[in-house]
Amino acid sequence: MGAASVEIKDSKTGVVTRLTTTDSGNYSTPPLIIGTYEVTFSKSGFQTASVENILLGSGQTVRRDATLAVGDVKTAVQVSAQGRPAKYRITRKSHNR
Repeated sequence: MGAASVEIKDSKTGVVTRLTTTDSGNYSTPPLIIGTYEVTFSKSGFQTASVENILLGSGQTVRRDATLAVGDVKTAVQVSAQGRPAKYRITRKSHNR
């Protein structure tokens, strides 16, 4: 899936690396330090997916993929009115014979 956001968080330091996938859904990071990471994938209109406890060793290349499920569609409607309130007059006619 293209143009998805990817966040790679170092579990020890909390440092986050942010990326965007290519049109074909691929991504790569600059070199990361040895450690444990959490990768989170997100895209508007889809549910977020995370992969935790990814161990990265020295000189290691790791591939993590995710499938994003279609998310809930939410619609917000805001209605506002401007101007003066309408005034109504009710009159009764008497029908005397």
